[in-house]
Amino acid sequence: MKTIIIGAGRGQRLEHLTSLEPKTYTKIQDKRILDWILEALTKNSLTDIVFIGGYLIEILQKDYPQFIFRHNTNWQNNNVLQSIFYAADCFDKGFICSYSDILYNSVVVKKLLASTADITIAIDTEWRARYSHRQLHSSADAEKVTVSDNIVTCISRVIPDAAAFGEFIGLAKFSAAGAKLFKEYFYSLPKNFLFEKTIPVNQAYLIHFLNYLIQQGVKIAFVTTHGEYIEVDTLEDYAYAQKNWRQPTPASLNKQVNQNLFPAGVVGSLPRPQFIQDIVLSDEDPFSPTLNTAIAYAVALQEKAGLDIVSDGEWRRKSYVGVIANVVSGIKHYFNAKDGRSWHRVEEKIIYNKPGFFAREVESLRKLTDKKIKVCLPSPYLLGQRLWDEATSKKAYPTREDFVTDLIPILRQEIFLLKAAGADIVQIDDPHICLFVDKELRKQFVDPEKELAYACSAVNQVVQGIKGIETALHLCRRNKGRQGWIGAGGYEPIIPYLKTIDVNQLVLEYSIPVAGDFSALQELPEKFKIGLGCVECRFEHVDTPEEIVGRVEKALRYVSPDRIVLNPDCGFAPGSQAEVPLDEAYLKLKNEATAANILRKKYHK
Repeated sequence: MKTIIIGAGRGQRLEHLTSLEPKTYTKIQDKRILDWILEALTKNSLTDIVFIGGYLIEILQKDYPQFIFRHNTNWQNNNVLQSIFYAADCFDKGFICSYSDILYNSVVVKKLLASTADITIAIDTEWRARYSHRQLHSSADAEKVTVSDNIVTCISRVIPDAAAFGEFIGLAKFSAAGAKLFKEYFYSLPKNFLFEKTIPVNQAYLIHFLNYLIQQGVKIAFVTTHGEYIEVDTLEDYAYAQKNWRQPTPASLNKQVNQNLFPAGVVGSLPRPQFIQDIVLSDEDPFSPTLNTAIAYAVALQEKAGLDIVSDGEWRRKSYVGVIANVVSGIKHYFNAKDGRSWHRVEEKIIYNKPGFFAREVESLRKLTDKKIKVCLPSPYLLGQRLWDEATSKKAYPTREDFVTDLIPILRQEIFLLKAAGADIVQIDDPHICLFVDKELRKQFVDPEKELAYACSAVNQVVQGIKGIETALHLCRRNKGRQGWIGAGGYEPIIPYLKTIDVNQLVLEYSIPVAGDFSALQELPEKFKIGLGCVECRFEHVDTPEEIVGRVEKALRYVSPDRIVLNPDCGFAPGSQAEVPLDEAYLKLKNEATAANILRKKYHK
């Protein structure tokens, strides 16, 4: 496949740097931009280069005799779109095209080559960070892109910054069929045609024509790069690139990737063998020698599986909501031996008289592992829904909201104690917030929007402003183990409310069929990491590493790799008596860790 590099213009905004040499000769870290481009191409065996020159083309012809040259003799009076058609005779078998003033790496080229679409463009999803330093080239000039369902919906400078998925970097691939479409539509443009009603063909950029194709119904796919791209258009860009452009060695890149990308972890709980159930329901000391030994086993299991983030399996707790009784009095535990049900009720005004239970969990874990430690807390709204009962709780708390109000400062203080104990991640669990995705379940409330806003506000009051420990919010459609789930629907209805919560990570489920489309992820601000539920935790089927990778790659259409954390959809023991074999969970977690390694190698070779 040929690669067509478009480099006819002078690049006036680089001033003296282009007075004697073509713009693409500008040296970044002692190497020409053109040579950085060639390095990214040749690593993908792309050596058949067509260069469209204009300004000082004779210098290029002398220094790069291996190129095929096309001369844009009218370069002073036309722009990128007309320029590329000087090489129209090289289109027929398909081609890659590249601007000549951009820095990118071989990974994004590899992604382009792997695309099966007829037209695919490369998009930088971290473009806002780059524009934060640009005064001479504002975001109003960015070639912004919106997407939906893995298809580009618009490419235009007039897209509002907040609505843009990313910026087109000037790199694209056309199959033979895509190249044919590209030519046919261009040569059929009406005489005196104006793009966006004001731009004549001779002044049009490539993006104007690509957007025109979209408007005609042509599908354009995309691949992403995540900040590993710099345009060198001004002296300001030149200075930035000299300082910030890097091509890491494979060894250093692998080390960084292994440490930072696609970390694999748990949501919280592990399945409870019968002897663990017997211990926690017998009111034995949750830090007894027997439980300490058991939890050492749970940690060893997670480490052997290959996880980067571990918990103690929540084996010291009667349940993930009832654990609040470990830090306060006033809550009574009930157990029905006939059906194995265990539940808690608030029956007296709670007193915060046993602080630090969760911190003790961390102190015990820290002696067992050097992995990152996650600890889960129930949200105040969840506790209000599960523990407050009108018949038995009203004497202590006239309303559910009164109970929730008393819980907020207690949970907040426990987070500060967790931070002091050395926890890495504190996760707030609230499946009830996620139930608002379900149209039928919303009908339980007189004003579901008001109730949802209240639930999110309660969580936010617990976590807001806390620094020095990563905060996460776990959302699922209730986990009924082998019975499945309760709610159904995509995350879209609750996203406006999630945006208001001051957490670092949203832990979501995406392996069940009722979780909705991955495209909802593009609505979440970049401030959120995505704890991606890519491993099914309810049923017997053990997802293969390939199945897990497939789910993650669906998310990668909308979220950059550095934002994704791998985890199961939910904890493996949503109730203390959940019947899930521990070996089943081990195999699922092992495959999750294998998938993480596959993703690291695939996206950072």
